[in-house]
Amino acid sequence: MPKPLIGISTNYLTDKDSPSKRYSLPAAYALAIEKAGGIPILIPVGIPIPTLKILFHSIDGLVLSGGGDINPALYTADPNAKTRKVLKEQDSAELALSRFAFDEEKSVLGICRGMQVMNIARGGTLTQDISSEIANAHRHTRDLNSSSESMHPIRLQHGSRLYKIIGKEHLIVNSSHHQAVKHIGQDLIATAWSSDGIIEALELPEHPFALGVQWHPERLLDREDMLSIFSALTSAASR
Repeated sequence: MPKPLIGISTNYLTDKDSPSKRYSLPAAYALAIEKAGGIPILIPVGIPIPTLKILFHSIDGLVLSGGGDINPALYTADPNAKTRKVLKEQDSAELALSRFAFDEEKSVLGICRGMQVMNIARGGTLTQDISSEIANAHRHTRDLNSSSESMHPIRLQHGSRLYKIIGKEHLIVNSSHHQAVKHIGQDLIATAWSSDGIIEALELPEHPFALGVQWHPERLLDREDMLSIFSALTSAASR
């Protein structure tokens, strides 16, 4: 069976010293897809939506990557003072890609921001800043002064797609986000939570494979449970 072609969304590199825009994506995403048996291909932002749709039709599966905050106007909210790094080209491209994947039932995995994009594409909303909007929430952002990951436990919904992939109810994951899913979009369901109630995974049950995770499994590929998420995507995309 041919290896599935998995598209990965990109963003623009923020570089005030460069006169031109440059695409950016951590290499770990592509390495995760290759290690899971797929062929990674990078999807550029900023191209016209009709061109993007042609590119979408050439891939077997999709990864929506991490990045900055999503424009709150897209879920009819005013910006929080801590909302930052909004990139309209990435918002436009990833929302379009999400809707293509939902409508055409193509396998899709959203990671961190990517999960939040999937939620907004279905009419959901976000908490724009966990620390200022949710009382007694744990720290979910990465410590920029440390080279180690910020880790915390989560609980998976027994019987969910994610539970079947991982094979256990409790999991230790890394965290690198200050926003979170607030109201869940149409037909999506939450299937994992941290102990402070933050939603850590979303699924679209009637879809062949539509899964979003709030953490970064591509940075933990030495763990079989994290690699299994990408393996599940490539396996579904092959079908």
